[in-house]
Amino acid sequence: MNQSSWRSFPRLGAFFFTHGIENRATGIEFFKKHNLVCAQIGDPLMKELVASPARIPEVVRDFHDAGIEIIGLAGYRNLVAADPAARKENIAYLQKCLELAPEFGTAIVATETGTRHPSSDWDPSLDNTSPQAWDLLVDAIGSLLQTAEKSGSVLALEGYVNNILSRLDHIDALLRTFPSPRLALMLDPYNYITRDLVPVADLFCEEFLRRYADRFVIAHLKDVAPLGAGGGGDDGRADLAGTPEFCTGIFPQQAYMRFLRDRRPDLPIIFEHLPDEHLADAIVKFRCLSGLAF
Repeated sequence: MNQSSWRSFPRLGAFFFTHGIENRATGIEFFKKHNLVCAQIGDPLMKELVASPARIPEVVRDFHDAGIEIIGLAGYRNLVAADPAARKENIAYLQKCLELAPEFGTAIVATETGTRHPSSDWDPSLDNTSPQAWDLLVDAIGSLLQTAEKSGSVLALEGYVNNILSRLDHIDALLRTFPSPRLALMLDPYNYITRDLVPVADLFCEEFLRRYADRFVIAHLKDVAPLGAGGGGDDGRADLAGTPEFCTGIFPQQAYMRFLRDRRPDLPIIFEHLPDEHLADAIVKFRCLSGLAF
């Protein structure tokens, strides 16, 4: 790790998820208030800008003038949707995001891989394990990487226990199939913690970070509920499953913080799944766990 990496750590930010083109100033002001220096842009702003790309320069200028770097786009679409028309639309949207990414000053477009569930992009489906579903995923990623190559952008995949990309061997298979620098990973270890992995979450995290240390492009901060990252819970206790806000679950955060500080201090760090009013406390917790002085 070099001196410039130390000086840049931590590059804290959040998702820009609640404001569109016309009220973006309110969201930008919130980022400034909390000294956030980077943003991962998602809907509704992202969807509006895909529809009206001529407005991208003015939006990017506003973020830049506020000292906020747009470090990635939150495309997040279901690549294996059960509805063929929806799947086609999702892939076309992500292709547009990849084409436009350089205009935002970033190369990164993030997406989940999705699920074959007939009515949800996040619930599990038995069909997710079928060879046909995997073929659909490979086909989608192949098409998206062609766009990324032409545009100079990067497709960053984010796995999740209920989606088709749910295990490390799935990641390995994709990286073998597509040995391209245009394919990267989101650093979100929380999403892979099934209920069975909860007792060994620390060992899983260590292996995940070791195996893909150089493939990560953006880091997320949240947590894992006692019954793992999948939704639902037992006996109606939905609060016992999922990925809640940072430092409210069972995930071994200390090892993850050490990795970010010592191995990949260059990564932008994005808070996720927390209400605005909890952000200040989350920043304090992060700095304490990272061993940073105030």
